[in-house]
Formats: sequence, structure tokens, C-alpha cells
Amino acid sequence: MPSSLDLIERIGQLIRFEQREIGVREDLHPIHIQVLQYLDKCNRYSDTPLALSHYLGSTKGTISQSILVLEKKQLIKKVPDNKDKRVVHLKLTPKAKKVLLKIDEQIFTDDLLDKYSDHVNNTVNKTLQSILKDLQTRNNHRTFGQCSSCRFFTKEGENKYRCGLTSEPLKLEETVKICLEHEPSK
Repeated sequence: MPSSLDLIERIGQLIRFEQREIGVREDLHPIHIQVLQYLDKCNRYSDTPLALSHYLGSTKGTISQSILVLEKKQLIKKVPDNKDKRVVHLKLTPKAKKVLLKIDEQIFTDDLLDKYSDHVNNTVNKTLQSILKDLQTRNNHRTFGQCSSCRFFTKEGENKYRCGLTSEPLKLEETVKICLEHEPSK
């Protein structure tokens, strides 16, 4: 019987294979798909080329080239930061969101995990989260967790949230986005 890590790796390989298949049809390389997927799930503090480089473990050159390609294909646009003009934010276009929807529909069909009980899905999810956390800690990687699980996250009232690191208010939809600055709550 294969080990759990072998199974996780194989699942990852199959997902990457499907991504490559869609990428070929859209004239995108796997790194381009990864960039789009990251930008779809990151928050406003993490939609920069530097954060993207950290998340994907890629060089600044690879990220820069990927950004250029995605801009030419009108899948992302650069938006200057309001406070610091040296910082640029990367935003998905509606065209990019359509590509991501195709990927989700082909790879992550809603019924993929439906045949398992909530208990099994929750157990698998918690186990995978634990493995990920241990791997990140062991190798000193950033966690890129969701705002709502961060030590800086503050709930101030009904649907009122704040980032304790930046002191800026957060919208409800931002609380489930991943962040470069994430530090797990104790």
C-alpha cells in the first residue's frame, strides 16, 4: 500500500496534469495557471509580485516573465498602490476568472468529495492541514493562511473585522483570503 505522502503527491500530479491540459487550450504554461490561482485566493496585502514569488517558490525573474505574459493575454492588470507608488498590485481580469472557472469545473467537480461523509472529509482536511503546518514549520516557510486564522485577526463585532498588523478594516470576504503576513494564532 502506498504511503500517505505518495498518495498526496500522486493527487497533486493528477491535478497538475489537468491544469496543463487546460493551459494548453488557453496557451498558458503551468506557472501561469499557478499565478492566476494564487491571485484568486490571496488578499490585498499579498497580491504583489514579491508575495507571489514567496508563495510559488519561484525566482523574481520567472514571476516577472509570467506577469508580462499574463498582462499581454489580458488575464491580469497591474494596479499601483495608493500609499506606496513603488508597490504594484496584481488583479485578475474577468477573462482570467473564466479560465479559473474552467479549471475548477474540470478538476474540482462539486461531487468529487460528496461520496464521503462530513466526518471523513473533516478528518482528512484536519490531517492535511497538520501535515502542511508541520512541513512549513520544519522548512521555515511562510504559512500563507487565511486571515481568520491569523494571530493579527480581530473580530470587532457583527461582520466587523480588522487586521491587527495594519490596523485596517477587513471585509467579510477578505477574512477567508490567504496572506503573506499570516502568523497562526496560538
